[in-house]
Amino acid sequence: MKTVLPQLNGETHKLIFDWNEFMLCIFEKPSGREKIGPAWLLLFDIYFHSDASGIYSAAYSDLACRYGVSPITVKKWKRHLCHHAV
Repeated sequence: MKTVLPQLNGETHKLIFDWNEFMLCIFEKPSGREKIGPAWLLLFDIYFHSDASGIYSAAYSDLACRYGVSPITVKKWKRHLCHHAV
């Protein structure tokens, strides 16, 4: 496990991320990779930028600029992750 300390409104929040379970899902379960599909960048962004209570918020336009894609692409990634219950 790895502890990540994200910043939210100037406060540090402790977040525990289970890397072993994540890697198991991705590399040992083909269905995990299929569920993620083209939305890898968004998935990692969610994992690394969620707060301690699991809340994630980012504007489509900010994510589009960060990853060099259109906002429509980010919306498609989100739709894909939600549709496949990732």
